[in-house]
Amino acid sequence: MSAELVHDSHIGLLTPNPGLGKGTDIYVPHLMLGILGDSVMVTKAERGCAGFIGKKIESVDGESAADIVARVNRMMLGYDGDNRSHRDNLKLTAWNYIYGNSVAGARTTNVKFADGTEYKDVWMKYNKVQYLPFTTLKVSYIKNQYMSRTKSFDFRRLNDSTVLFSLHSFVLNQVEMERIADSLKSFSNVPYMVIDVRNNPGGDVRIINKLVSYFMDKPTKKLNSYLMVNKNGKYESFRYAMNYLPDYEVFPDYKAVEGKDGFYAASDYYDAPVQPDSLVQYGGKLYLLTDETSVSAATMFPALLVRNRRAVTVGRETLSGYHYMTAYKFVNLMLPNSKIQLRIPLVKDVFDDMVTTRTPKGRGLIPDYHVPLSYEEVYTAENDIILDKALELISQGKYLGEDSFVEGRSGESDGNLLTYVAIGTALAGCAWLVAMRHRRHR
Repeated sequence: MSAELVHDSHIGLLTPNPGLGKGTDIYVPHLMLGILGDSVMVTKAERGCAGFIGKKIESVDGESAADIVARVNRMMLGYDGDNRSHRDNLKLTAWNYIYGNSVAGARTTNVKFADGTEYKDVWMKYNKVQYLPFTTLKVSYIKNQYMSRTKSFDFRRLNDSTVLFSLHSFVLNQVEMERIADSLKSFSNVPYMVIDVRNNPGGDVRIINKLVSYFMDKPTKKLNSYLMVNKNGKYESFRYAMNYLPDYEVFPDYKAVEGKDGFYAASDYYDAPVQPDSLVQYGGKLYLLTDETSVSAATMFPALLVRNRRAVTVGRETLSGYHYMTAYKFVNLMLPNSKIQLRIPLVKDVFDDMVTTRTPKGRGLIPDYHVPLSYEEVYTAENDIILDKALELISQGKYLGEDSFVEGRSGESDGNLLTYVAIGTALAGCAWLVAMRHRRHR
């Protein structure tokens, strides 16, 4: 499947899903299934089938649970490199993957459970069903998602020694930055700060650097950061571009480097160390909350603090890659026949090329203190499990461990890491869309 070839969270489909056009009837099962670890289980169920919730599955329409897990692993989209947390979340929540993305039309599925019992599931139109457990703001995981859309940031005193800084966006204006600075000044004597960058889609790298400057008492380390493209001439695919002229040379300043493929330029934002802010300084211990919803700038912000041993992270791996991502320049393409529009990233933006046990190749920023994804956290828990873990660590006095970067090695540019090729990615993305269309219309 082409989904196995394209691992980039910054590729985007700009037009509606062509397989679900106007007038398409969407059907849903009585039993919604998910994958947790190596097990397939019932995650939600129509009211009358609530007794099935939590039951493990042996097979669906004769396909074994092991084969379902293997197939779904090949269908994952929207993640960078070898990211695990995003895939784990999708497998638990995106029930449609288990059913092969076939939801446009009536169907019946035969579900066999691990205890030998079976259930014949006659699907229903999606607007005629209520599922348990209910999607409610009482569930902390859902509440956090909702609150992240209501405001860009928030400060809340948790106790006498700890303040929570919820940061939901890196798209912040001058007034918002001044309010953050004033809040940090007011909490300067609080010994612990928890910074929550979950449910954060990213934003401006300049905001990252400014915020980092509020927490540093010395310049950040000089990293081997750079920008890389496949070619610095004209791109044939630009004849289908909506934001570039067909003959435009977008990377004339990128230069070849002897012994390396591609063309290179200095990073605009990470080439020089970030200097401490002269007016705002928070010097307490920092615990950053991350998970599969920490994207782009919400990966780079904690990464800069971790790389400089200024914070620890608690939770799960960030969605975007630690070593590099492709959130710099994009081409918007319109395919000539279908008129489907795609957003394709063009630049490999390397943040740090040091591979360590703390920052393994191809992964997002992995937390210092891992909180595994659980059914309870996503569907039922009213307490914030990741925040609770951070508060537990604070109470136990657990903070920085050994410096794993001392024994790291540079090597993200040695050719062993997947080289990001813009045109190849565009073609792979197109192939995936064509395959999806054919599959849905068979």
